[in-house]
Amino acid sequence: MSSNTEVINFHSGKKEYRSLCNFYENHIFLDGIKFDSGEHAFHFMKYKLLSEDCEDYLRSNILREYSDIFSSPSILVKENDIKKAGGKKGLKLSDDEIMKWDEISTDIQEDICRYKLLNDLNVREDLKKSDNKILVYYALRCSTPNVQSKFWKGKCIIINEEIIIIGGNKLGKIWMKIRDEIN
Repeated sequence: MSSNTEVINFHSGKKEYRSLCNFYENHIFLDGIKFDSGEHAFHFMKYKLLSEDCEDYLRSNILREYSDIFSSPSILVKENDIKKAGGKKGLKLSDDEIMKWDEISTDIQEDICRYKLLNDLNVREDLKKSDNKILVYYALRCSTPNVQSKFWKGKCIIINEEIIIIGGNKLGKIWMKIRDEIN
């Protein structure tokens, strides 16, 4: 069994299937707000929703104002800048905020993917041509032991001719779920 025929690795640095990545440059509208990419929308929603759930007025304002850097046109253009601003090097979240975001982040990502499917021909074509193959949001520059702790990304390994996906590969799983629903 060849992993090349059963698995599709996608990531932002690879042209084929790039449309399935959050860094794919396409405008997205969520809650009436325009974003330059799915990654922008994802991080905007994180800070916006956390601000709405926050009872501390000052903290709520900080979170809401920070969310605005992700709306279009964003000052964040490079993938690395978007990722940093939305991650641990951006506005630090409390443990409670992280826990709340972890509970809803998958639903938000699924909304972003569904929007992309409905509004972008490249996404529809990529999902269609992926057929019934395993979609893996490939963890670049990540060793096999380290990928096991990744939530959104994964890697394919072959053990005794069996395909095993390590890491959470949550983005790949969302796309496969959506693909199964439309087929």
